[in-house]
Amino acid sequence: QQRRMDGFGYCIKHILEDKEAPFSQCQFISKQTGKRCTNPVSIKEVDIRYCAAHKQILGLLPRKAPQPKKIKKKKENDVDLSKFSHKKLSRILSKQGIMHSQAYKAYQASLHPSSTTTTMPSTILNHTT
Repeated sequence: QQRRMDGFGYCIKHILEDKEAPFSQCQFISKQTGKRCTNPVSIKEVDIRYCAAHKQILGLLPRKAPQPKKIKKKKENDVDLSKFSHKKLSRILSKQGIMHSQAYKAYQASLHPSSTTTTMPSTILNHTT
């Protein structure tokens, strides 16, 4: 259910039923079905022949440029430990012969580089199962 348009008794879908509304029907006719588009077009627009969707299809309106995806830049040896569950991380480390407590110490060391604890080689953490 859609709300009525401001100042009118109909929603955008049924606004063409209001004879006094400043809208006309889109003139686009489908080549496949031969049916006319039922979208309304404001008669206050410059080109009142087609609705916005069909103006884009016909090339009368510029298409919006796609937004580039934001990609996080990671250092080559960085490993995101948050993507591993506790069980999976423990399993990976145990296969490498490393206890979970050692991995935690290495993780803490990576957060605080001034600490003198043992560091974890990134090749071990990059191993996936």
